[in-house]
Amino acid sequence: MLLIETQHGLGDCVLQRPFIRAAAAREPTRLATPWPEVFHDLPVRFERLRSRWRCQSKNIARQPPALWAKPAAGFRRVEPRYTWQDLQRGSITAAFGRYLPLGDHPYVFDLPAYGSPIELRRYAVVRPSTIRREWPATARAPRPDYLQSAIDALKAHGLAVVTVADVDGIEEWFVAPPQRADLFFHKGELGAAQLIGLIQGAVACVGGVGWIVPMAIAAGVPLLVILGGRGAHNAPEVITDPRMDLSRTRFATPDRFCRCDKAEHDCDKTISGFDAQLATWVASLS
Repeated sequence: MLLIETQHGLGDCVLQRPFIRAAAAREPTRLATPWPEVFHDLPVRFERLRSRWRCQSKNIARQPPALWAKPAAGFRRVEPRYTWQDLQRGSITAAFGRYLPLGDHPYVFDLPAYGSPIELRRYAVVRPSTIRREWPATARAPRPDYLQSAIDALKAHGLAVVTVADVDGIEEWFVAPPQRADLFFHKGELGAAQLIGLIQGAVACVGGVGWIVPMAIAAGVPLLVILGGRGAHNAPEVITDPRMDLSRTRFATPDRFCRCDKAEHDCDKTISGFDAQLATWVASLS
């Protein structure tokens, strides 16, 4: 019997799904996770997890009390994670696999199916750049003017644009507030199931490194990732895996992509020819 404490980040939980699916197929499995919506279709039970992180604590509080099983004895505890040393050797996904090997089970990177929470028929989701007080990562965030250019180009292509964030101006704030979106959820209004459904219903997604990247890849939605810096943690080969279907994913990479591991380094995020890259990608959308 196995008790898995997932990583607390939403994107990390999406990345852990293939390994948790395989583990649950082998033995009775419980999950301690802030994001049970990511795993609800797997044969697992959930134990309540206490998290010191703001967004995670909010999502735990959204759950019905009946979801959480009472703690039970006799479970072997595993906490799949990654360290700086792991990322020097390979990807985040590879690190998770060392804690929870797939064995004979295939690598299946997907999401549970949810309906879109909005009525717009053809829309794109853009994740603006934000900074969190509890985990500042200014080096990772892409330039907000590139994200704004993406909003404008998607609208010119005939798509409605939805922007998603959880900012309060104190614990989390925009690098620069996005403009001209058709619909926005900027106060953490959407729970994890609604976020997944929103991505699954989208024509396209745009964002920097964060939860939107693994979620869009798992959903098979065309994705433009606009990279910032801190490449030691956020380079494409670190945040993805060769077993993923990346045929619909594109990376806009800074000319001098900084491979530092510093959260607040002044990385050069300039992308020459970004407008041309953006126009080519938008033109490829159905």
